[in-house]
Amino acid sequence: MTRLIEPLTVIEIAYITEIDPYMIKDSFIRNAEIQYIKPALGTLLYEDIYLQFGNGKYTSLLNDYIKPCLAYFIKAAMLNQMLIETSQYTTGSDPTLAQSLVDVSTAVLIPTNHRRDMISDVYRTAFYKLELLTAYLVANVSTYPLYAAPVSTRLAGFRISS
Repeated sequence: MTRLIEPLTVIEIAYITEIDPYMIKDSFIRNAEIQYIKPALGTLLYEDIYLQFGNGKYTSLLNDYIKPCLAYFIKAAMLNQMLIETSQYTTGSDPTLAQSLVDVSTAVLIPTNHRRDMISDVYRTAFYKLELLTAYLVANVSTYPLYAAPVSTRLAGFRISS
C-alpha cells in the first residue's frame, strides 16, 4: 500500500528521541491523511498526488509541506496510545533494543495534565504546519491547478467543512 509518509520519516520529522518505527501503524498514517491532508488539498489534488507519487511531480509539496504536517498529526494521534502501551512494551525479535527505544520505567508515570498539554502542543504544531500547507497552495494555485480550497460554512454557530 502506498502512503504519503513512511514511519521513519515521521520519526525524523516529529520526534526528538528514537522510537520503534513499527509502532507507527499504517492506520495512523491513513487516518491522518484522510482526516487532515485530503480536505486541505481537495480530492482531485490528493488523488493526483497518489497517481503521480513515483514520478517526482509533487516532491517539493510532499517534502516541504505535506510530510511535516502529516508527521505531527500522526504523532498527536498516537501519543496517548504510545504512552500507555509502552508500559507493556515488547521489542519483538530484538530485546536488546528495549532501553534504546523506550524508557519503560517512566512510560505511564506522566500526569494526566502533562499528557494533555503535550498532546495539545503537538496538535498546535500540526495545525500550524497545516496552515503553512494551505497558504503555500493558495499562493501557488497556478502550479497546482487541481487544488480546491476547502469550503466551510457556519450552521447554528458550528463550522461545517466539506
